[in-house]
Formats: sequence, C-alpha cells, structure tokens
Amino acid sequence: MSSSIPAAVNGLLGIATTVLGTEADVFFGQYSDVYISPKRFRITGVRDIRQEPAEIGPNYKREETYIIECEIASIAGGEDFLGRMSEVFDIFARTTVAVANNYTLDGAVRFAQPLEGEYIPDRDANGQTLGILQFGIECAQRITSLT
Repeated sequence: MSSSIPAAVNGLLGIATTVLGTEADVFFGQYSDVYISPKRFRITGVRDIRQEPAEIGPNYKREETYIIECEIASIAGGEDFLGRMSEVFDIFARTTVAVANNYTLDGAVRFAQPLEGEYIPDRDANGQTLGILQFGIECAQRITSLT
C-alpha cells in the first residue's frame, strides 16, 4: 500500500455519517450547487503529509502521518451566535467521541485523534448567523512500500 489516506478519509466520512444521520450533510471536497442543510460536516483536505523510514531491509516500511482537515458549520437566521456555537460544538463532541471509539477509522490507520481547531462566528451572504469550527484529525499508519 502506498498510502492510507484514501481509506482514512473514507473511514472518517463513514463515522461522521453514522453519528449525524440526516441531521447534517456530510461530504468531502468543495460545496456544490445542491442544497446544503443548515448543519454540515465537511472534509476540506489533507495536509502535513509525511512518510519517513520506519523499517529498513526486505521488510521496508514507512511511517505515514498526516492531518485530515475538517469543518463543521451551522447556519440559521436571527442573532443567535451562541446557538450556532452550541450546535457546532455538539456535533464536534459526538464526532470526536465516535473517532475515539473507532480510532483506526475502520482499520485504515493505527490511530487517529482530534487536533487543534478554530471557531469562527460569522454571517453568510444572506445575513444569517453562521458558526464554523475548523479542526484536524491527526492520523498515523505504518505502510508497506514494496507490496
């Protein structure tokens, strides 16, 4: 296997979909023209990808580490910025508990854990209150390079 990234992203999408059900849109990539629900969990990319030697010789292996970038958002009318924050952090809590209980992301990695983040209160183009939490899920996997 040359990289665990595709399987890890797919595993995280599956976990978020299971946790959130129909409460929020869960997707990978850029926004589309289709309806986006008021709550969403989006994987925006993968950063800090590193592969370093872990075992030399006929069993050559590399240690792969990276961060899956995530974004949780909640949008609604009114002036309830604290409400948006509560909704976003509720989704964050449930998602990170699910990752802790499935820290291999369905077998894709050796471990995954949430990292630092940033919360942004804002308004969308229509003036609705918007809460966005951007954070990362750090992953590590020992990969075999010769098979």
